[in-house]
Amino acid sequence: MNDFIELIQKTYGLAGILTLIPALAATVLYRDGRRKEKEHEKEIRLLNQASEEKLERLQNQRVSDAQAISTKLVGIVSDQSSLNKETNLALGRISETMTHLNGALLQLQTIVLNLKRE
Repeated sequence: MNDFIELIQKTYGLAGILTLIPALAATVLYRDGRRKEKEHEKEIRLLNQASEEKLERLQNQRVSDAQAISTKLVGIVSDQSSLNKETNLALGRISETMTHLNGALLQLQTIVLNLKRE
């Protein structure tokens, strides 16, 4: 670049350099803008990649949380089912006992009625 400027100065003098300065400035600014644009694109790519990785981790965590909740719910339903079976068995036994007591009470009433008649 310096050689090019020296060549312009030797060929056209100070007027050539003054004429060339806006073009050189535009070139330097253009290159600087492109470099910054590429850096910006790289930063955006890295941020997108980090966001995607974080999103994937969160989705995986959501899935594992849902599986844990599902497992707990299955356990609760299983426990409730066994409690319901025990309750039904107990109610069945109570019903049988009440039936036997009712029958015994009827027999006792019959005996009492027979004793009163005699």
